Amino acid sequence: MSDIFDEVAEDLRRERAAKAWKRSAPYVIAVAVLIVAGVAGFRGWEWYTAKRAAESGDRFAQALALAEDGKADEAQAALQAVAKGAPWGYATLAKFRAAAELAKQDAAKGVAAFDALAADGALTQDLRDLARLRAGLIEIERADFAAVKQRLEPLAQAGLPWRHQAREGLAFSALGAGDTAEARKWADLALADAQVPPGTRSRVQIIIELLADRAPAVAAS
Repeated sequence: MSDIFDEVAEDLRRERAAKAWKRSAPYVIAVAVLIVAGVAGFRGWEWYTAKRAAESGDRFAQALALAEDGKADEAQAALQAVAKGAPWGYATLAKFRAAAELAKQDAAKGVAAFDALAADGALTQDLRDLARLRAGLIEIERADFAAVKQRLEPLAQAGLPWRHQAREGLAFSALGAGDTAEARKWADLALADAQVPPGTRSRVQIIIELLADRAPAVAAS
């Protein structure tokens, strides 16, 4: 008798399971389809993004080659095209390179281009500060120390990412202007920073040596 009851119980369980599957099957299948579609869509987007990045990389490299060949106008046009149509990373690289290439032809226009990047709210703060730094460094060769200081001093404060380059620029600008006190101040501040890059440290050491050479002349006067 127990075998009969076990068989009946088993049949009932099967029947309930079948009914439950019939009720839930459409939802399970729908979820599975969505998962498959989502994965396929993600893979497709990955492929499309990678394709765009590769194409933009090629176009960026071609623009750099034009610049290296001295074809300034063609390089500028190619960089502007990348800046307008490429993914964010390559577009940003192209904008900065375009500004740098423009500065080689016309310093004032280069400064204006970097100033425009510094005001671009679509860029991160670090990139906007980098644009400010680049504009300030260009000004070293064409503006007085006061103008350079106005641009670079805010970037030279402790903890900021471009402080090393800003301090170096301030020291060089002050040295060129004959302001030995300011040159010493910024050179010492640069060297006192434990995180100063080796290249910056080497160049600032040269400033210190030049200041030492000038010291007797200053004392004699």
